[in-house]
Amino acid sequence: MSTAVVTGAASGIGRALAVRLAAKGYRVHLADVVATEELATELGGVPHRVDVTRPDDMAALADAARDACLVCLNAGVLGRTMGRPGRRMRRSGSGYFGST
Repeated sequence: MSTAVVTGAASGIGRALAVRLAAKGYRVHLADVVATEELATELGGVPHRVDVTRPDDMAALADAARDACLVCLNAGVLGRTMGRPGRRMRRSGSGYFGST
């Protein structure tokens, strides 16, 4: 079974991505700042309480989902976090999940 990670998985587009990936046979790691346990139970996924603006949270998620072949960095971030959006995406991708 392939593994996927979806941030912002509790609602909206993130939830829709998680539902679709689970239907396609992925084991989905559901990451959000709010609870995802109920959705994880429904989809057979793995819940994670994650704030994507916190490097320690993202590192823990990356460790837990080390075998992920698909990562959807979908979480919305309001306000200033780590500087320019490009820098934020590069840090999230290469720093935690080893992609560019």
